[in-house]
Amino acid sequence: MKKLAFIVLILGFAFGACNKPAPVELQPEESDGILEVASVAQGDSGFALASVDSSAILPEDQKKFAGLLQIVHVVFNGAQRVIDTAYARAMFENRTRPVWQAGRIIGYHGMSLGPVRINGTFLIPVAHRVGRHDSIAGIEYLRDLTALYQPHTMYTWSATPDSIGPIAVSIETPEDIIVQSPRGGAIISRDRDLVLSWSGEGNLFFVISSYDLLTKKSKPIFQVRMRDGSHRAVLSRKILRLLPPQRVYVFTFALANRKEIAPVGFQGRVLVQATSVYNSYIELR
Repeated sequence: MKKLAFIVLILGFAFGACNKPAPVELQPEESDGILEVASVAQGDSGFALASVDSSAILPEDQKKFAGLLQIVHVVFNGAQRVIDTAYARAMFENRTRPVWQAGRIIGYHGMSLGPVRINGTFLIPVAHRVGRHDSIAGIEYLRDLTALYQPHTMYTWSATPDSIGPIAVSIETPEDIIVQSPRGGAIISRDRDLVLSWSGEGNLFFVISSYDLLTKKSKPIFQVRMRDGSHRAVLSRKILRLLPPQRVYVFTFALANRKEIAPVGFQGRVLVQATSVYNSYIELR
C-alpha cells in the first residue's frame, strides 16, 4: 500500500488557461529530426488533469476520452534521485453526471466497474478526484506494477460492470525508453541549441513542461513530434527562448502504443494506452 500511495501522489494534477495548439516552424538545419513544435492545448482551468510527466496523456486526450485504461512505466530523473516505477489505471467517467462548482462544470463522476483485473491482478478502487481542489466524485482504479511490469508484453484489462457491458481489452507494452540528453539535473542555456538523444524504438513524442518546486506540479507547454526512427534531434535555441522565464522544466519522452474502444453501453470512447515514459528535470538559464 505504501507504493500505491506514492503512485497516487506522483500522478498529481496540472491545470492552466485555455489555448489552442500553434505550430512553431523551424528551419531544416535547426530541426534535425524534429517534425513540428506546437503549444499544448490546455483545458478549462477548472478541470484537474493528470500531469503529463506521470501519465503521458496530453490534456486534449484527457478531455476527449470519457474513459482511460493505462499501463505506464515511468522514470523520474532529477540527477540526485532517480525513481523508476510502473502502474496500471482504469477510469471511466459518467459524463451525464457532471460535478458543478461555482456555476461551472469541474469534472465528472468516476464510475464503479466492479472488480477490475489486469493480467489477473486486481486493481484497487481509489477516490476519483476532480477540480482544482480535488473534490471526490466516485471512484477509479489503480495498481502498483513496479515489480511485475515488462516491456514487449501483452496486458489485458477485464471487468464485468453492472452498468455497462463486459470489458476485455489488451495492449502490448512498448520498448523501454532511455534518455541520454538532456540528463536529469543538467543546467541548460537558452542561448544554445540543445541536443536531444534517446534509445528505444516506437511511436515517440516529447513534451516540455514547466515544473513548480513548491507544488511539485508540472504544466505542459510544448509538444515536439519526431521523425520515425530518429534517436537524435536538435532543439533550437529559438524554442528555448520562447519558454516562460522560470528555472525548472521537465522534458518528458514517451514511447506509446494506443488505441480507442467503445464499450457496449458506455456513453463515450475509451483510450487504451501502454507507455514507457522518461522524465529529465533540468534547470534552464
